[in-house]
Amino acid sequence: MEDRPGFNAATLSMGTKLALIIGGIAFINFFLPWNTAGGGEFLGIQAPGINVTGFTGIGVLAALLVIGLLVWEGLRIAGVRINAPAKLITAALAGAAALFTLLRFLVKPLPGATYGIGSWLGLILAIALAYVAWVNWQEHQGTATGGTMPPAAPPAGPAV
Repeated sequence: MEDRPGFNAATLSMGTKLALIIGGIAFINFFLPWNTAGGGEFLGIQAPGINVTGFTGIGVLAALLVIGLLVWEGLRIAGVRINAPAKLITAALAGAAALFTLLRFLVKPLPGATYGIGSWLGLILAIALAYVAWVNWQEHQGTATGGTMPPAAPPAGPAV
């Protein structure tokens, strides 16, 4: 039997792990109801409300950025060689996805709509995606300087 190298999650960086986990959860979250409008009684008949998912308005761009983040990380895990600063691209995709997810939370597509469970989870995931962007930016900065982080500056204080 041939001994081939397989997938080992322990070799992935923290930024890659976070991007895959948070990105996957964020993608699933776009299918949940983000806003609810209408409903109530009309002429003695109970009218159903309208549920709007995250795939509405600017949420489409946010979802596409999350999909792009997942595909980008998947290509990197699969070993596809791309001559580009990988961590910087991951940070940019996660940051843009965070920004547009936050915008989707703030801009309700229906007048008088209320926030649903998906929008509140989307807000939390937007913060998590911003953290993913920050972690990947830090990893990019660490590799751009030769693989080590710069030393901390000495504390400023009066000379003794």
